[in-house]
Amino acid sequence: FTVSEHSKAYYGQVDFKDLMIFGNPLRGNVGARFVTTDIYSKAHALQGDILTATSSYNDFLPSANLVYNLTDDMLLRISGAKVMARPSLLYLAPSITAMSIPSGSGATTGATMASGNPNLKPYRAKTFDMGYEWYFDKGAVLAVTGFVKWVSSNPQVVVSSGSISDFLTTDQLSSVESYYAANSSATNDNILLYLQGNNAMTATRAENGPGGVLEGIEITYQQHLDFVPAWFGGDGFGVNANYTKIHSVQHYIINSTATTKTMADGPWNGASPDAWNLTLYYDGSNWSTRVSSACRSGELYGFPVAGGSDVRGYGNSALVND
Repeated sequence: FTVSEHSKAYYGQVDFKDLMIFGNPLRGNVGARFVTTDIYSKAHALQGDILTATSSYNDFLPSANLVYNLTDDMLLRISGAKVMARPSLLYLAPSITAMSIPSGSGATTGATMASGNPNLKPYRAKTFDMGYEWYFDKGAVLAVTGFVKWVSSNPQVVVSSGSISDFLTTDQLSSVESYYAANSSATNDNILLYLQGNNAMTATRAENGPGGVLEGIEITYQQHLDFVPAWFGGDGFGVNANYTKIHSVQHYIINSTATTKTMADGPWNGASPDAWNLTLYYDGSNWSTRVSSACRSGELYGFPVAGGSDVRGYGNSALVND
C-alpha cells in the first residue's frame, strides 16, 4: 500500500514579559496554529484490484502559557492548548489485509476480515495545566501540578460483528465477488454464495473513537543535599523524585457496524493510576554515580474484559538502573 500525507501549517505567536499585576510580573506567550492535512491512499485488495481513497481535515490549534511570580522564589504556571496528533499511516490504507470466508455448503457464520480505514481522523484534545513551583534553595524545587486532558477523538482498533455489508464497501464487495465468480469451483461457488447472502462477519479495523478524559496531579521534588557531612561526601549528594496520580475514563467502541455503535466506559488503556520515579545521585570532583528506580501500578491493556481471562497488565515491580 501507499499513503501520501501532505500538511501545511500557518502559525503565529506573541511573547510578553514584565506585565505587572498586583505588584508582581506576569510573562508568557499566546499563539495559534492552523493546520491542513490531505491524505491520498492506494492499496491492493486480496484479489489484486487497486483501491484508492482520499480524505482531508483542518485544525485550528490555539495555545497559551502564563508564568506569574508570586514571590522571588515562588511561581504559578498556567497553560492551555488545543492539540492534535495524526494516526499511524498503517491504519489509513484502504486495503483488505486479511479475509477468511467459509467454503462449506450452507455456511452462514464464520467469516473474518481485517482492513484499513482511510477515513480515520486524528487524535484531538484540549489540555489545561496549573502548577505551583517553590525554588526554596539553590538547585532545589518543590512543584505541584494539576492537569486535565479532554480527548474528543482517538482512533481505536475495534473487533466488531455484523453482516458483510456492514464492513465492505460496494467497490470492495464487488471486487471480492468478481474474483470468486471468475474462478468457479465447488469451493469458490460456496464462498460466492456466502458473500451474496450478506451473512455474518467479524471485522478488525480502526475506528474514530469518541475519546475520554484524563486528569491528575504530579508532585516533583529536587534538591542538592548540601547538609551531608564533608567526611561522607559533602554536598555532592542529591535527590530527584516525582509522583503522578491519574484518574481516567475512555469511551470505548466495543462493536461497530454501518448502522450502530455499542459503547462502554473504562479506564484509559495503558494509563496507570499511580507512578513514581526516584533518583539518588552523587557528583564528586573525581567520580559520580546514581541509582534510579521507577514504579507504576497496574494498567488496563484490553477492553472489554473477556470472560475467564485476565486482561490487566501490571508494571509495579521496581525498575532499577545504576
